[in-house]
Amino acid sequence: MATKGSKTVEKKKCISCAEEIDASASKCPFCKIVQDTKACTVCSRAIPKNASRCNACSSYQRPWQRIFTTSKEAFGWLTALFAVIGNLVLGIAYVLENQSSTSYAVVDANLENIYVDVWNTGKRSSRLVGYRLTFKDDDRLIEKNTLALMPVDEAAGRREQVAIIAESQTRRISMRPIARLKMRCSKYDNKCIEDIRKQLVQQTLRLEITIEESGFLSYMGRAPSGRTQSKEVSGVLLKDFLTGVCCDATQEQSP
Repeated sequence: MATKGSKTVEKKKCISCAEEIDASASKCPFCKIVQDTKACTVCSRAIPKNASRCNACSSYQRPWQRIFTTSKEAFGWLTALFAVIGNLVLGIAYVLENQSSTSYAVVDANLENIYVDVWNTGKRSSRLVGYRLTFKDDDRLIEKNTLALMPVDEAAGRREQVAIIAESQTRRISMRPIARLKMRCSKYDNKCIEDIRKQLVQQTLRLEITIEESGFLSYMGRAPSGRTQSKEVSGVLLKDFLTGVCCDATQEQSP
């Protein structure tokens, strides 16, 4: 409150610049801010009645303005999040695609060989390192129910311990037994040999190949991952091969 001559004049502080002005003034003569106030909807500080934004807490007063502002901030965060997720997905896709993916199928057989088609749909080469044919020898007609195999280069006439399958390649591989099956009867017992062959032909056999796939781990100096695939093979398909590989006697017996 101030005294002007004999008249007392009430004063108040401007809500914006804090200068003393007449209590009845509706507008500050210094900063030109209207003195009619309302409480901020967020921090409850006094702000001009027609203000759309509080200078103290930077909050917009109209609901739609607050929603729009929040939405813009949320949109910025979501954009950044999607960018990170997108880069992560691309990285994972690169790792998954930039490796070998190998499978195989038995397609034919003769007295000496099993023919297998091997395909690699990946972008790096793979290696075949182990091969065996397993039997269901429930009656123990043969000494071992596993027959070791090895790829052979028929043109060169030599065995290959490791077969390399290049990226996006399909390759036919010939496999020969390392040794013949051994039977539990005399080599002079032709009827026994024929019975064993018939029973083997009636079986469902399994061809197992150990495959070393290459990919992300090989970039880090780690050894390629090895896994064994097992495929069922009809004994009928391998009939000629089973005839050729069966059988040697486990011990010599006179006729």
